[in-house]
Amino acid sequence: MRRLWLTLMLLGMTAVGAKAADNAGGTLIWHVDETLVYTSDIDNYCGMSSIDCGFSFECPPNNASDCLQSIQDATPSGTRGVAETEVMYVFAAFPEGSCPRLAGLTFGLDYDDSNIFWMAYGACGNFELSEGSWPAPFSGTAITWSGAQQSNLVEAYWFAGYAYYNADTVTLIEHPSQGGNFANDAVPAELDPVEGFSIAGLAGATGTNFLPVGGGDPEGACCFVDGSCQVLTAEDCSGAEGSYQGDDSSCDPNPCPQPEGACCFDDGSCVVQTEAKCDAGSGVYQGDFTSCDPNPCPQPEGACCLEDGTCQVAEQELCKVELLGTYQGDGTGCDPNPCEQPMGACCFDDGSCQMLTEADCAGAGGDFQGTDVTCDPNPCEQPTGACCLVDGSCQVADQDLCEIELNGEYQGDGTGCDPNPCEQPMGACCFEDGSCQMLTEADCADAGGDFQGTDVTCDPNPCEQPLGACCFEDGSCQVLTEADCADAGGDYFGNGSSCDPNPCDQPTGACCFEDGSCEIRTEADCGDAGGDYQGDGTSCDPNPCDQPMGACCYEDGSCQMLTMDDCGIAGGDYQGDGTTCDPNPCDQPMGACCYEDGSCQMLTMDDCGIAGGDYQGDGTTCDPNPCDQPMGACCFPTPTGGGGGVACMVTTADECESLNGDYQGDGTTCDPDPCVAEPGVLEIVSDPSGTHFEASGPDGDFDGTTPYMAEVTPGEYTITWIRPGYGGCTEDVMVMSGETTLAECDLTPYFVDILGQAEATPNPMRVDLSNGAPAQTVNVTVSGFRGTTAQNIDLGWIFLGGVHVDEAGARAISGADGGTVEFQLSTETIKEAMGVMPANAPQKTVVLDLWTRRDNGRWIKSELRFLVVLNSTAAALRLDGSFEATVRPNPARESLWIEWNSPVATETELVVYDASGRVLRQLVSGAVGAGFNQAQWDGRDAAGQAMPSGVYYYRLQIKETGQTLSDKIYLVR
Repeated sequence: MRRLWLTLMLLGMTAVGAKAADNAGGTLIWHVDETLVYTSDIDNYCGMSSIDCGFSFECPPNNASDCLQSIQDATPSGTRGVAETEVMYVFAAFPEGSCPRLAGLTFGLDYDDSNIFWMAYGACGNFELSEGSWPAPFSGTAITWSGAQQSNLVEAYWFAGYAYYNADTVTLIEHPSQGGNFANDAVPAELDPVEGFSIAGLAGATGTNFLPVGGGDPEGACCFVDGSCQVLTAEDCSGAEGSYQGDDSSCDPNPCPQPEGACCFDDGSCVVQTEAKCDAGSGVYQGDFTSCDPNPCPQPEGACCLEDGTCQVAEQELCKVELLGTYQGDGTGCDPNPCEQPMGACCFDDGSCQMLTEADCAGAGGDFQGTDVTCDPNPCEQPTGACCLVDGSCQVADQDLCEIELNGEYQGDGTGCDPNPCEQPMGACCFEDGSCQMLTEADCADAGGDFQGTDVTCDPNPCEQPLGACCFEDGSCQVLTEADCADAGGDYFGNGSSCDPNPCDQPTGACCFEDGSCEIRTEADCGDAGGDYQGDGTSCDPNPCDQPMGACCYEDGSCQMLTMDDCGIAGGDYQGDGTTCDPNPCDQPMGACCYEDGSCQMLTMDDCGIAGGDYQGDGTTCDPNPCDQPMGACCFPTPTGGGGGVACMVTTADECESLNGDYQGDGTTCDPDPCVAEPGVLEIVSDPSGTHFEASGPDGDFDGTTPYMAEVTPGEYTITWIRPGYGGCTEDVMVMSGETTLAECDLTPYFVDILGQAEATPNPMRVDLSNGAPAQTVNVTVSGFRGTTAQNIDLGWIFLGGVHVDEAGARAISGADGGTVEFQLSTETIKEAMGVMPANAPQKTVVLDLWTRRDNGRWIKSELRFLVVLNSTAAALRLDGSFEATVRPNPARESLWIEWNSPVATETELVVYDASGRVLRQLVSGAVGAGFNQAQWDGRDAAGQAMPSGVYYYRLQIKETGQTLSDKIYLVR
């Protein structure tokens, strides 16, 4: 197979690999070239690497030192972030001092295709033959050159790719079927193995390059004790304790004697032979140098029947010698058990017994008693039942025991004593109320009675009678039976009632309390409540109790000791029982009290004097303030005033505030003038930097991006930081004269509403940004604001990319669908938002994020698409005559756009299909116009089913010219 492939690849040269050839010691190395930025406008990156040292046709090469330095400079690790495309090269590198003649190369790749994605790739030779899945993991390719490459560093392949989710590596490996080999231009071609395969790191992962070593000493097969073979120099073979087979000898086929070991066969036999011979004979090789003495091979097993009828799988020798069993033959098993089973007594529920095997006993529902138990005598438990005795008691026994020994009455097999089935004797049963009833002892207990015995009757009544409290007219109480109470003329309170406490009604009278109140109570209750009992039959109407006194306050602040009623009659304010007039508890009259600083406080005359104030009289108030106000210098703005538009006047603080002035303090004067101030410095920063800000203050409104520093007029400034789709904040700062004031903001991300659909007119917008093109203004309409209305959009917060859009040309229009926002974009705004554009591209489709902000602080993100003309002459030719297509974004997570230039207006068909050729979705079928066109695919098939991650294809065909375009689409879920 290898000879056939090389015949195709090396243009008729026959490959041989018996000895080291011109390319011995070579390796494959990676170089991730971060001097290059991938663009789809470049189809072939061969020859663009920063380390290629060119070719040499001399031996040794005259550029060997340059190539050695370039090999050492090769960088296998890329530092760009995830989802950032790297341009990377595979080089064939050869040892210093060697004279390579590279005409062919085979190698493969290994990587995680759920994380690593290729944008483009290509061979740097003259011919390539790849496997159908190339460059998938574990696939390979082959490259040939039309002439021998004689440099020590040969550019072989280039890739453009990235790690989508996290840092990862790509490993060079052997071709799955052709191996990893260098071929020279001899006829037949001579092969040298690739001595080292390198690893590339993406998105910060660490890569490793295996650099070439050695100087071309002759090599040959080196045999080791274990029979392995390795191509080495004679010196290296001796150092490794091998046996050198001679220069240019080969390990294919292996010339080394192979070790032998024990080989086991299915019948347990063992033979010492090589591993290959053992495998050919369907044996199991036990390892090099193993022996058949003792025999290491597993022996055959079979069922072994033991004396007790059990079965055990064992070897024949073990069964007969150690287990003393009967061997049933190789391969026999214990399921089902082939052994004869012993018999024993089997007992049944009716007490009968039968000799059976344990299995038959269980099958018949019996209870197996053991192989050493017989049915004579009968070992089985006999059935029992309830046995009623003469005294009504019940005992569980078998029928013979009940009738013969206990003289009882058998109730039948299986009957029980719970509940007792036996007839019970009766006797007197006494209850708490003294009544008596003839019952059985059990019924008496159930009824809560006291059983007196079967020989006691209720006539005469044997039961003790209950007692209770008996009340008499004088309130006295005595415990008696109900009959005795009636005989004594008392009132019976019921069985169990007590005289402690006394339940009998007691006489009452008036009870006086300290607060002068009166209540009708018994003498005992009055004493318990702390009252003074006035005697049986006394009354509270009129009140016989002494009334308390307290302080009574009048409006003039005077005080008098009175009862509460007398205080009310006199028009005073009663302060409470027990209060006194010393000290006087009454509120004193208040008035306004003025201080030197012009402040006013409501105080009594005495308090005002103590505080050093000037009392204005009883009833005066502080509203309006009656006090003389202090004065001082006031700096206020005037159109033509001195001090740079600021005038000074001595006035009160309130008058200064009415003039929008800055009061300098009590007692200050305008000579010298305090209103002329030096400017201050305002420094505006944010994290992250580069955030747009807007500021307003004494110097008016201004904006910019952070960091920002400028001299400003002292005063208060309001700064608003705005970072579209991320966050913002607002802060008021005071800039002082001659000082630097820092305004800073650590932005916290806002919640971002991603707008599902935004319609722009026109879409896409064609913008001419070529040199000499006149300035343009594009009118943009964005609609479809779900869950909000246009009035909720803050027109001052519109950003295209990171550029603030002037709100002067913006307006909001309400509608049933939530509303529309219209605004204007200038050419300069579009240029600034797009950044640097490639100068060599005639036109390019650019998608920019449009950010609008709702009044609740949430951002809404939509997309605007621009067809940007960068070279008006070339762009016109491409629009008029070219047929080109692109996919954006690619890879995509969900939706993507397929865009194309059509040379004519024609019937067009655009379909998406999977790797097997199955059509998933037809996106366009009908007439389209000439020029720019686009169609969106949402990653679903015609049934609406979301497609999984993988590689898909589109096919675009225009009917009039018959032209067709097709390319890959990458979905990453």
